[in-house]
Amino acid sequence: MTSTLLLWFILHPFHVGLTDIHYNADSETYQVSIKIFTDDLEKGLEEFSGMSLDIVDSDFSETTDSLIANYMARHFQITSTSTLNLDYIGSEKEYDVTWIYLESNRTKIQEYLHVTNEILMSTYSDQTHILHLTVDDNIQSELIHSEKTTVDFN
Repeated sequence: MTSTLLLWFILHPFHVGLTDIHYNADSETYQVSIKIFTDDLEKGLEEFSGMSLDIVDSDFSETTDSLIANYMARHFQITSTSTLNLDYIGSEKEYDVTWIYLESNRTKIQEYLHVTNEILMSTYSDQTHILHLTVDDNIQSELIHSEKTTVDFN
């Protein structure tokens, strides 16, 4: 039974990402960490840019960082009473996943956040993201997928 299950996972890859949004009271910013599989990111960036990339087996270049920043700006937004500007801080590879870091402009804690996450949705119809919002000690979690790309947090 175990070998059958393992074979199923190998033949049917899953596409999942993790997004953590944390309000940092010291800097008065929302800090975003997005974890996705590096090969999925590479394919998504290639479709987005029309360029051939090799980020799986190489380090990020200025071109790759610029593409990631532009891709995130188009596919990930946080709004409240107005759009929070998210700056691309950087990214790093960790084995077969990539962490992407964004940070908002200075703002007080918002009572309401509307998060749009369309990362890799046009690349993979089964793409799913687990979203966690942490403010103080309160954590809220939601699931995002191609039929539900937005979520509201109060």
